[in-house]
Amino acid sequence: TGATATHAYAIAQSFSVTETSTDSSSPQQTATATHTVTVSSSLTGNFDNKWFINNCPGGTETISNGVLQTRQSTPGGGSNSYGYCTGQRGTFPWGSTVGTALPSGITSVTVSFNFLSKSLLSGSRYHLYVALYYRIPSSTSGGTTYSWLDTQSRIENIGGTDSPLGTIDTYDPGDSFGWDIVTLQANPGQTGILTADATQLCQGDLAAWGLPANTQCTLAGIEIGTEGYLVNSVNVDWYNVGLNIGSIQLSTSFTISPSTPLVNKPVTFTSATVGGTAPYTISWNFGDGTSGTGTSVTHTYSTVQTFTVTETATDSSSPSQTTTSSKPVTTSTPPPPSTSFTSSPTSPTINSLVTFTSTTSGGTAPYSIAWTFGDGGSATGATVTHAFTSAQSFTITETATDSSSPPQTATSSKTVTVSPPPPLSTSFTFLPATPLVNTLVTFTAVTTGGTSPYTVTWNFGDGTTGSGTTVTHTFTTAQSFTVTETATDSSSPRQTATSSRPLTVYTTPPLSAAISASTSSPQIGQTVTFTASATGGTTPYSYAISFGDGATSTGRSPTHTYSTAGSYTVTLTVTDSASPRVSSFATLTVYVQALLPPALALPGNRTGISGSWINFTVTATSPEPARTVTLSASQLPTGATFDSSTGVFSWKPSASQTGYYTISFIATDDSAPPMSSTSPMGIQVNQAAPGGSGGGGSGGGSNGGCTWCPTIPVVSNSMWLLMIGGLLGLVTSLSVLTIRARASLEHTKRRLNRMRIDD
Repeated sequence: TGATATHAYAIAQSFSVTETSTDSSSPQQTATATHTVTVSSSLTGNFDNKWFINNCPGGTETISNGVLQTRQSTPGGGSNSYGYCTGQRGTFPWGSTVGTALPSGITSVTVSFNFLSKSLLSGSRYHLYVALYYRIPSSTSGGTTYSWLDTQSRIENIGGTDSPLGTIDTYDPGDSFGWDIVTLQANPGQTGILTADATQLCQGDLAAWGLPANTQCTLAGIEIGTEGYLVNSVNVDWYNVGLNIGSIQLSTSFTISPSTPLVNKPVTFTSATVGGTAPYTISWNFGDGTSGTGTSVTHTYSTVQTFTVTETATDSSSPSQTTTSSKPVTTSTPPPPSTSFTSSPTSPTINSLVTFTSTTSGGTAPYSIAWTFGDGGSATGATVTHAFTSAQSFTITETATDSSSPPQTATSSKTVTVSPPPPLSTSFTFLPATPLVNTLVTFTAVTTGGTSPYTVTWNFGDGTTGSGTTVTHTFTTAQSFTVTETATDSSSPRQTATSSRPLTVYTTPPLSAAISASTSSPQIGQTVTFTASATGGTTPYSYAISFGDGATSTGRSPTHTYSTAGSYTVTLTVTDSASPRVSSFATLTVYVQALLPPALALPGNRTGISGSWINFTVTATSPEPARTVTLSASQLPTGATFDSSTGVFSWKPSASQTGYYTISFIATDDSAPPMSSTSPMGIQVNQAAPGGSGGGGSGGGSNGGCTWCPTIPVVSNSMWLLMIGGLLGLVTSLSVLTIRARASLEHTKRRLNRMRIDD
């Protein structure tokens, strides 16, 4: 009894299930419904040791009490790099056979699951799936020639949203023709059954890749589990796996989205049909006198009440099978409309445009928006602009009206305070900065504040005027003028601002000096070349340079060397030949760097034995890349050599040279004066062990004998046979491990190649 009931059948056959409903009226009414259930034979009831589960990198998986527990964790990855956590049985395209072989005649695979939890990252994707792998004749072709089909019946979630039922796609994992279909949707806390129809998946894959429909598909491998990327965790328990032989009874169900529909809003109904013979014909009765057809349909209800929606699925068998599924759908009215708005800028000024934007929800779209601005003005539309002409506070009211019948209305009001504009101010620039007689000078006004647009007028100081934001003027005499610019805004009453600047007009360009240096940050002792130049005035010019350290020079290209680190201001004085003479000055700052010695790199103290070579390399670098560094060494032991060009040290100490030695290595650069650095290094020479070869002999012992011979005992023939047998066993075990590791590697490589074509 009860609205929902469960039952387990003990044998495989067809059963007629009858449901009787009795209401609470007086007298009571009764209704019955009958449905035929065909129970298929199942070779296994739970997961056991026939399944291979060592296949969950980054996560964990176990089989406990017949339940396959997959705990995937793949926080990285992407569309071409899936993580996975699966159980497998059979033979697979990557060349391995795991678990035990599949029985023949499997027509479908079913597995129950309990979706425990998930934790997703941005951009995530995951699948819960049953994958069937088929062998096909190697002569089959299409796009790329493979001898395998890789198919999936799955739950698919992309970016946190389940894919619609019936979604199909292809993929190329690099060794088979891949195809998948979404057959179910599920979220954490839900249980369900994933079904993989062997015929449906084979035919769907063949059709998607353009392969002949009569291609022989031989089911070889089954994989159950999860895969995806950018997931912290996807945790699922799998149980009651069934490898079913014989046809599956036609059954259907459907989903409703949204689950709580609103009046006058579209509702989507999606069918999920399995068993029987595909393809299926789907028809709908929406309970309000209307109907529809198709796997996925939309419908809009116009009244608030509960409707019984019935879906009927008919397969393509002969004779055809038909099954139905019904669900109640309760519609409700949408929430009343509500509205609000924003204004920009939030603190407007007189005569500046303000933008008002409405945001309306609830009710029935579309909406009509009307505005009153509090100054007698009005407008319509979701986004409008308005300019206020006086400085005060205004109450803005927005009214939103929806499209329901009768229409509903919502209002929103705000106060906007309009301020007077900031005071008017103006300034101007002119080019060239040192104009000449009878050459054009360009004047450009920069005006802010007040109320635009602005009117700009000019008085050039030579009795002429002009108007406009940018004007040009030519002066005919060489003298100084005062140029005045006047800006007037558009406010009421108008505001006025003025700006004046002196301007000197020259007959010839004025004298101008410039100086540069070959480097602005030399080292002590480095020669710096200074270059002086001049323009304008009257040639020829004379040059005088003060280097900032008390030294001076004349000429256009003097050189100088600084002896102390620090900052120096170099001053150039250029004097022309006019009468009277005119001088111009230019300065330059030079930052003199202190000399730094080269840096030595030693390998660290060494320990060696007499009669054996001790070799290592010393290197040095200068902080100034242009410098050349020379290496040398002192206190070398007798017989030791040091190559200053390569930095290689070599020494083979004799038996009489045991002890501790300190060698000093020196690096010297070619600066003026030269800079050098010295680093000591210690070498400990120990006496060689007795019987050693001395590092250069031909034998291992003092007389060329066998060093390890005394440690190998005499072993009987039977003992040698035991040792050889053990060695062969070890080699065989390593070979088996290598083969299994290679198969696992191939599986991982094809996982990395798996990606959807539309990614």
